[in-house]
Amino acid sequence: MGKKVLSCEFNIDTACVEVKYAEDSMISIDCTRMEKEFARNMYEASEPDWLVYNVPMNYVNLLLHGDIREYLKNVTEYHPFDSWYTTSAVRIKDAPHLSTFTAFDAAETIPNEFTHS
Repeated sequence: MGKKVLSCEFNIDTACVEVKYAEDSMISIDCTRMEKEFARNMYEASEPDWLVYNVPMNYVNLLLHGDIREYLKNVTEYHPFDSWYTTSAVRIKDAPHLSTFTAFDAAETIPNEFTHS
């Protein structure tokens, strides 16, 4: 029988996900250390971050009961900066209301979903 979880949340002050159980026990997972251990690049590092901020219990279950390397291999999308920059520059060129930005400035400050094609 598993332990009953009372709470599971990310503590921004310690950069840890803290799980508190009904029988007054607790585990604290150092997210920075886990990222350094498992993420091989910036793309893989963003996947666990999303879990930590949005569904920390799934993050804990993945670390305790799953295969995080396999998870990262299956869910990580690789978008090299060069391809993002090229796409953004083309979209910005076609958006007259963004004409005050250079392609480089806008590519750094405006995500793709806010540019108009």
